Amino acid sequence: MKEYPLLLNGDMVRAVLDGTKTQTRRLVNPQPIVRSSGGITWKRTDGERIPNGPRSAFGGSHVSATGLIGEYCPFGQVGDTLWVRETWRPCQPSEGKGPAIQHKADGTYDRKTDYPEAFRTKSSDGPGKWRPSIHMPRWASRLSLKITDIRVERVNAISEGDVLAEGITQLQGGACVAFRMLWDTIYGKQKPNKPDLSWAANPWVWAITFEVTRSPGHFREPGIQAYG
Repeated sequence: MKEYPLLLNGDMVRAVLDGTKTQTRRLVNPQPIVRSSGGITWKRTDGERIPNGPRSAFGGSHVSATGLIGEYCPFGQVGDTLWVRETWRPCQPSEGKGPAIQHKADGTYDRKTDYPEAFRTKSSDGPGKWRPSIHMPRWASRLSLKITDIRVERVNAISEGDVLAEGITQLQGGACVAFRMLWDTIYGKQKPNKPDLSWAANPWVWAITFEVTRSPGHFREPGIQAYG
């Protein structure tokens, strides 16, 4: 079993914690090109072209776009673990029981049994400052997600049930409309010399389903106060 990092914003972290988010969609990068013949031209993230398209997770070399699974998914395979990166900061328990982590998404604290002392004392960022999710190391992560299913599809193929599994609860105008609006707030703006990734362009995505486990070495404790 392998582990891969996954960045989530505060809203999505809260959705994972309350059990409403069990799926995530991530762009296939680079995007597959479907030729007029129906065949696929697709390159790995390192730029290497895959002859006849990637292999299916279930064997075979000539596959449709929905077979872009197997070893080519950069987020892992079924059974692998995604560890969540979120906004965080180092903290100090009020009773001097060792350093802890505060999570911005819900304001809660976890005491880490394997918190590296050197990180707190040598960090140029200074204690008590919120650190972006991209800078969360593995040891600081409190959430692990076990992958239970991976498929490749166009983003427009999302169903109402999938929208709910994405943790979307504000459904004004309908579930798929709500997801479309969210998607376009992230990917809707066209960038020069970049592929169009908007809802209208209907890009390919990895649709990943997961179940939540808690990272080892974390346990919640009352009475913890933040530095500075």
